[in-house]
Order: sequence, then C-alpha cells, then structure tokens
Amino acid sequence: MKKKLVSLSVAFVVLLNIVVSVPFLSLMAAQPVLELGAGVSQAGVKPGQTVDITVDLGNYSDDNVPGISGLQLNVPLPKEGDGLRYVEGSAKVLLNADGNKSVSYNSETQQLTMIYVYNGQLLSKEEKNILTFRVEVTGQYDKDTVLELPIQSIAQDQENQTIESSVDTVKIPVLVENPTIQLNGEQNTGLSYDGPVTVTFDKGTATLSKDGEEGASLESGAVVDKPGVYTVTVTDAAGNQTKETFTIVAVSSISLTPPAKTQYIQGEEFDPTGGVVTTTYSDGTTQETDLTTGMCKVNMDQLGPQVVIVSYNGKQASFEINIEEKAVDSIEMAQMPDQLVYIQNESLDVTGGKLLVHYNNDKSEEIDLAAAKCEADTSVVSDSTVVTVTYEGKTTTFTIRVERGDVASIQMQQLPTKTEYFAGENLDVSGGKILVTYQGGSQEEMALEASMCTVDMDAVGQQKVIVTYGNQTTSFDIQVKANAVTAIKMEKNPQKTIYQLGEAFTAQGGMIQVTRQNGAVSHVDLTDAMCTVPDMTTAGEKQVVVTYEGSQTTFSITVEEKKAQRISMQNNPTKTTYVEGEELNVAGGTVRVWYSDGSTQDVSLTSEMCTGFDGSKIGTQTITVTYEGMTTSFDILVNAKSAVGLSLKKAPDKTEYIQNESLDVTGGKLVVHFDNGQNQEIDLTEDMCTDYDMSKPGKQTVTVQYMAQSTQFDIVVKERTVTSISLEKAPDKVEYLEGQALDVTGALVKVTYDNGESETLAVESSMVSGYDAAAIEKQTVTVQIGDQSASFDVTVLSKAPVEELTAAIDQIDLEKLTVSDRELVEKLLEQYDQMAPVQQEAVTNYEHLEAALKRIDGMEYSPYSQSFLDGMILIEGAPGAVPEGVSIQVETKALSEQMADALKAKYGLTSTVAASFGVTVDNLGGGSLGKLKVSVKLDSKWGDSEQLKAVLLGEDGSIQEVKATVTDGILSFEVDGLSDFALIKEAVPVQPGDSSSSGTTQSPNTGESPWLLYVWVGILVVSAIVIVVLVKKRSSM
Repeated sequence: MKKKLVSLSVAFVVLLNIVVSVPFLSLMAAQPVLELGAGVSQAGVKPGQTVDITVDLGNYSDDNVPGISGLQLNVPLPKEGDGLRYVEGSAKVLLNADGNKSVSYNSETQQLTMIYVYNGQLLSKEEKNILTFRVEVTGQYDKDTVLELPIQSIAQDQENQTIESSVDTVKIPVLVENPTIQLNGEQNTGLSYDGPVTVTFDKGTATLSKDGEEGASLESGAVVDKPGVYTVTVTDAAGNQTKETFTIVAVSSISLTPPAKTQYIQGEEFDPTGGVVTTTYSDGTTQETDLTTGMCKVNMDQLGPQVVIVSYNGKQASFEINIEEKAVDSIEMAQMPDQLVYIQNESLDVTGGKLLVHYNNDKSEEIDLAAAKCEADTSVVSDSTVVTVTYEGKTTTFTIRVERGDVASIQMQQLPTKTEYFAGENLDVSGGKILVTYQGGSQEEMALEASMCTVDMDAVGQQKVIVTYGNQTTSFDIQVKANAVTAIKMEKNPQKTIYQLGEAFTAQGGMIQVTRQNGAVSHVDLTDAMCTVPDMTTAGEKQVVVTYEGSQTTFSITVEEKKAQRISMQNNPTKTTYVEGEELNVAGGTVRVWYSDGSTQDVSLTSEMCTGFDGSKIGTQTITVTYEGMTTSFDILVNAKSAVGLSLKKAPDKTEYIQNESLDVTGGKLVVHFDNGQNQEIDLTEDMCTDYDMSKPGKQTVTVQYMAQSTQFDIVVKERTVTSISLEKAPDKVEYLEGQALDVTGALVKVTYDNGESETLAVESSMVSGYDAAAIEKQTVTVQIGDQSASFDVTVLSKAPVEELTAAIDQIDLEKLTVSDRELVEKLLEQYDQMAPVQQEAVTNYEHLEAALKRIDGMEYSPYSQSFLDGMILIEGAPGAVPEGVSIQVETKALSEQMADALKAKYGLTSTVAASFGVTVDNLGGGSLGKLKVSVKLDSKWGDSEQLKAVLLGEDGSIQEVKATVTDGILSFEVDGLSDFALIKEAVPVQPGDSSSSGTTQSPNTGESPWLLYVWVGILVVSAIVIVVLVKKRSSM
C-alpha cells in the first residue's frame, strides 16, 4: 500500500508539472506578425493627377496568424501643399464581413481613419482587401520624385489582445521630367551620321520609325546602322514624352586639299596642318574634315618625292611631298668641359664637354665635345684663352684660364714702413714686399698684403708676423706697446633696433668707437657678449648697456607688437588672359604678407582686394591688390572680339502656330562668325527675335539680331477657332428678387479651341441672354461665345412677401411692447425663416424684429444657472432657455456594452472613456430647451485634457461629437437641448515599429495571467502535504 501511495503521488506531481508547463510553453512561443500590404494603381503620375491606394490583409490567410476581431488603420496625410491631398469622399471600406465598419477623414489633423469592430464573428480568412482611397499630387516638382505615405495599423484578436501588425510605407512615383535620349552618348536632334548610331534613354518605353513608317519597339542601347531618316519616341509611365530625329547617310567619295607643308628635311615628322578631307555622301551633301596623321600613310625616311595615301570612311585619295637630305646649320656649346683652368703648356682635356648641333630640318642633337676638333694656346698665362671648336665645317668657341705653376718659396724683399704699434692697432703692411719663386724657377716681386699676414696685435711685446702665400711662409718682427681704453661710444647702432615681443636680441651690424690712452681711435664691431640686454617680453623703448674693456655706453631699441609691413604676389591668378566682357576671375591667386617679425603668411586672393579691372577695356591692364592698407599688383590682358556675320544653322523645332501662341524657339541654332575667322554655335533665344506678331494670321518672317548682326526664318500663324464651351462654375448668385438685374460674378466657362487647347474664362454680361427680371419663375440663361453656347439656371422670386413683412416690422413700437406681443413677433420671425435667402437679404429692418423678441424675452425670463455633482457640472443658459418649472438632474452613469463598442468603432480600439454622465429632464411637457452651456471640472486622473472629446449619447444609440474648449481646467461645450454625454480620450495613432504609445517595450500578451501560476504552485504544495500525511498515517497503522 505504501508503494502505491508513493507511485500515486509521483504520478500526480508529474501530471501537475505537465499541466503547469502548458501556459509557460505558450508564453515562450513567438507571437505571429500580421503583415498588411499596400499598393498604388499607377506606376507613375504627374502633378494634378490622382492615384488610388489599396490596403490589403497580406498574410492573414496564413494558419499561424490569429483571427481578427478588431482592426484600425490610420493614414496621416501631409498638409496641403506638401505634395499630396486626400480626395474627400474617395475612401471606401472593402471588407465584406458584418460588424461596425467606419471610415472618416479629419480635415483639421488631416488624418484618414478606418475602424472595424466584429459583431461576434472573427474576420474571415478569405477576406483580402481592407480599404481603398484616392489622393491627388498637389506639389510642384522640377525633377522626378518619389512621395512616401505612411500607414499605421492596430489589430486585436478574439481576446481583445493586440496583434503585432505592420504596413509598408506607400511609395508614389511622381514623374515630371521628359525622358532623355542620347545618340552615340550625346543629346542631339536632327543631326546626320555616317556610321552606326547607338540609341540610349533613361526611362520609359521607346519606338523607332524609319522614313516615316510605323514605329517598332526599341530597347535602350540598341544600335541602328542602316541609312535612312529615323525618329525615336520615348514615353514614361506618366505620359511624359520625348522625340529625337536623326539621319544615317552612306559615303560616295572623298577629295583632298593638301596640307600647308609639303617640303621636308630627312627625319622631320609629317605635319597634316591645313589639310582638308571633303566627304561626299549618297544624298549629295558634303562634309569637310581636318586631315590627321592617322589618315595618312607615307615613308618619311625616303629622300625625294613621296606619295601620301589618305584613307577615310573606306575611301582613298593621295598627294605628293618632297624630302631633302639633312645637313649641319650651326653648332654651340651645350656643356663646358670639366677642366677650365690649366698650368702653362698643359694639354687640353675636353672630358665632360657637350656640343649642341643644329640641322637644317629644325632639329638638334647633343654630342660629346671630343667628337669635334678643339684648339688653344696654353703657353701664355691668361684669364681668357680662347678654345676654337670645329665640327663638319662649323665653328664655335669657349674660354679657359692659363696659370703659372705652384709657388716654391717666398722671402721678405722689403719690411713694411711701420713696425711699432700700440696693442689693438691694426697691422699696416704699407711699403712691405715679398719675393715669390715658382716651381719653374721664375720669380716675381709682389706687394705685401694684410691678408697674407697673421699676428696677435693685442699681445704686448715683440711679435712675429707670419706671411703666407701659395702655401709657403716667411716672417718679420714688430714691437707692440700696451694701450688702455679711455672711452667708448656708439659709432653705429646694430642693423636691427626694432623687435617684436619675445624676439632674440642681436648686435650684428653694430660698431663702437674706442679711444685709447694714446688718443688713438679705433672702430670695433659690436658683439652680443658686450651687451646687457633689457626685458624683451614687454613693449616699449629699452636701453642696451655696452661694456668694452671696462668702459660703458648705451643705445636704444624698441620692442613692439607684430604688424604687417609689405605684401607681394605669391601666385598670380590662373586666368590672366580675358575676352572682352568677361568677369575678373581671381581663382588660384595668392598674396604673401610680410610681418615685422620676419614671418610670412599666404592669403588667398579675392575679388574684393582687386581694383583697376575693366572687362570692356582692351589691352594690358594692371590690377592693384590692396590688403591691410598695403598694395601690390599683377597684369592681365583683355582681347577684343567682334562679330562680322550671323547665320541660321537650324530653324526652331516649331514653325507653325495657332493665333496668340507664344513664340517657341526651342531647337533653333545660330552660328556667329567673328572677324578672327572663328565661328561660335549658340542657342536661339526669344529675346533675339523681332518683327513678328503672333496675333496676326499668315506667313511671317522673324528677324534674328545678335551682336549687331542679323538673319531670318519664317513661321506660319493659323487663326484659332472655338469648338465648344461648357459651364465650369455657375454664378455666385442664382436667386434673384423680382426686378433685380442679373449678376454673373463668379461664373466660369471652359472654352476649347480647334488646336486642342482650352482656357477658363469669366462670364461677362455681354455673353449672356435669356434673363427676364420681371418673370417670376425658374429661367435658363444662355452663355454664347462665337457659335458655341452653354447655360445655367436662375430663379426669380416675388418681392411681395418682402414688402409685406417689412411693412409689418415697421409697425412694431419697441417702447410699447408687452408680453402679449410675443405671438405676433414669433409669427413674423416664422415668415422670415420661410423666405429664400435673397428675400431675407431684402428685409432691411430684420434687426428691429430681433430686438423686439429680446425685449419680450427679458420681460418673461431670467438667466438659468445650476451646478451638479458637488460642483463638477455647471449648466448655464440665457433667459428662457429652460422654461419655468422644468427640472434638470445630472448623475454619473455607466455605459452600455453596445454604446462602449460603438465608441470604440468611432474613436479607435485603444480609445478610453474618461467619464460618462446621465441627464434627466422633467416637466418639459411638449416644450423644448434652448441653447445651454455645459461646463465640466476636469479630474487630473483623466489624463491630458487636450486629447479629451465631448460626445452626446442619444437614446437610439447615436453618437454626436460637439466642439469643446478647455480653459483653466474647465471643459465647456454648448448644446441645443440635453442628453446623456461622455468625455472620450481618443486613441493615439501607433507609429510603425512602436510597441506602445508610451515608448516602452511590452512583451506579447498570450492571454495567460500570472495568478494562474500561483494557483498551480499552491495546489502542488497542498497535494504534497496531503500525500506526506497519508503516508505517515498509514505507517502508524
């Protein structure tokens, strides 16, 4: 028995574990996603056109997608002018299922909302499409654009749990650009080709027609190679179309104009400049092409007359040239030899020398100097001995220096006149001479120079003067006496006396005058070591103290801030040559600024720095550059050009017009002929054209003027005629009072002409007929333009009721009114209300009638004001709005299930009811309530007051939203009469990809609650305890 109890307990625990594990497994399962789809009805649209958008259920038919009990779509449309506009009334729910289905458009928020709430049955898996609506492309675009429209969705299953869902952004291609066609990689129209043509286009589909035949389809990149006249037509998905026409012709023959150069020297390259190939085509036209080297075949190494064969477009022609033998014209030194200094009688060595040889074919070559004959006399000492170079009968020269040999020895020939000195004096070698003996034995007496002598003139006593010349030495003695310094003064300040802050001091260039004991004055270069330097880190005038052999003097320096001192052009602008009329272009120009501290900075040249440029002034101009008050300059050249002729290369594409059309010169090409022989092709523009009148039918000659030259072309203007008219808008006023004149203000008619064009015209009085101001009836008024007509209806009403009511109102005396007059006043108001608007406008004393009613109301009633629910609700009304004896009660009231579903269907599945109130009106009898104002004191727990809406709840289940305002925590709205009402917090649209409106991430709701886990755990614990007790009890037995 014990084993059975244990087995039973184990089985029970396993069973509980299995049962408890089921909801955990469901929690772990991935939540399927409902992937909704959306598409457009057209592959491309133009501005002003509409496109239909359809949203479908996508993968709803998949078995793993939960059944749908509720679905909401939100389509936030852009503001008017941002590209798209919703076509009101175009939205339609496509679901076949029963249930609450609604679609609405909020013009204030510009959002389209569709809501479906089930009626007890899930949405069928067979359902496909959900919603369709239409938008108009309203933006203006200068290039093809893709507009994007987001669609947001919320779905719920049968447990009212949210199903994750998504809808792709709808993309609407807006096509405004005409397709681009290229022929052999270029955009050309009307050109002729002498070979295959590759046709490419950037979008759309194309057809190709030949010689006016019916066109066949054409793929981009196709090659056309048969002769003929072709037209390519490309049309894109929105109907934008481009046409291009071209011609392929065959070559019949070629002829030649020889080049300017036909005489050559052996080794020269062939020059085709000036040569022209004239090609004659099968259609009789000709074309001139500059001759190129690639067209020609000739042997330039063969002397004498040679035939040049020219091949072009499969045809050949020829001409003759003559080639003469090459000869030397002249020679010159290209590079001097390595050795240019010689000892007497030394042989010439021309190693390293190069000779430049010029030939009679305008070519040159460089050869070694050793290949030429070189002659010079080196027996004579000279600084400029001439070397003569001879090569193939031509000569040139260069010079060398011839010197004696090395010095063998020197000796004193005569002592200097002065041999006694004071210390510090400079050595004076005047009168001294030396005898120089060279290696060859020759001698030369030479005056002694101070540069040959070395001695310490500051040492006192007998001093030996060493004389050096030609690496040989000798000497003589002098006597040096002591000579103390008695005074110093500045002889010359240093070169630099102005410094920048922090700059290092330098004594370079300075000199002091030294006076010694014997009265001798000497001049000593100033050194940094002599100077005591002041503080160089502060600005101002400073004193430098100079100390020399115990004596001192001073001089001043100035320390100042860094400043610009001069400027110069570092780089001239890239462009320095201009054609008359061009603007100055300083790109590439830089200015170097030199500062007082020696630093420099390169600044980009700008047009604001430059003056002196005149694009209309021919010749060289100096442009002045100014920067930080300093100037520099550079030169530019302006060349003139002038036109001497003008011709029409191609007439405009359009030469036939309907009367009053604007002249269109698109496709027109002009050739401007200049006096320098150059031609320039330009586009024909409308402002060049004169002497035409587009309102005058017939053939006209248009004069084209450009740069004082003129040419002409013809056009034909046809008279346009009206083919139909239709009423586009009726007049603003279609009801008249007897005797009133017809007013056609606001009336518009669409006029269509025989050229297919149309325009909307305002209707004028002179266009209409058929109106009779005295005939009290509905009348048809005819609009006539030419022999075409349209019509609209007007109604003429009698003025008798107006006259009767006006007379009756005039009889009311406000001062004599009593309560008993109410019946009369209300009867007259009823007569006024029953009148047509045009009759009401004619009652000029209506305000008198209103004043009478207000006066009577003031006699009978006082204003109504009553609060409910401890001041939460306040109802107010004008006198008489709540009749005497009527009782009003307001209480909080829960909504019925049917009303709650209806509100969700209207305001979204995630909308909430902040508060709902029931209203009871007693003792009203057969009367009615007037206009009342209801004010609700808002509770903070209701959330954002800006999202609250006030709705009236009818007994028949109807829902009516009323306009409400919120001020200082009070929500107010006005109503005619009272009924139950509620405050609704509308659902906030969920953005695609968001998990909740608050921005937090939520786990998928599986429908399981945490309390279920706690229950199962409790059962498990209790069961275990019971089993243990039973086992123990059994054991005790």
